[in-house]
Amino acid sequence: MDGEEDEYWIVRIPKPRRLMRAVGRLFGGVGQGVLKKTITVDVPFTIITSALIGVLMFVFFTAVVKIPDLVAALFTAILLGFYLYVLRSETRR
Repeated sequence: MDGEEDEYWIVRIPKPRRLMRAVGRLFGGVGQGVLKKTITVDVPFTIITSALIGVLMFVFFTAVVKIPDLVAALFTAILLGFYLYVLRSETRR
């Protein structure tokens, strides 16, 4: 075996067309704008990092700040939504 072939992996990420259509129908114009754009590698990376940040914030709010789970989930959702909104506006520049 050649050593150069073993050094690289090719990862193919399919476009989640059915999911994007469902999001498009659910959110109307916002989702339709997402469908018209090509999906890059940044989208799954953003989703994964957002989920990780959300879990870490929830654990922080419940374990360190010691607030109830429902309130922690609400704070996490608000802060994560604000994070995604700011991230979206920054990537459009």
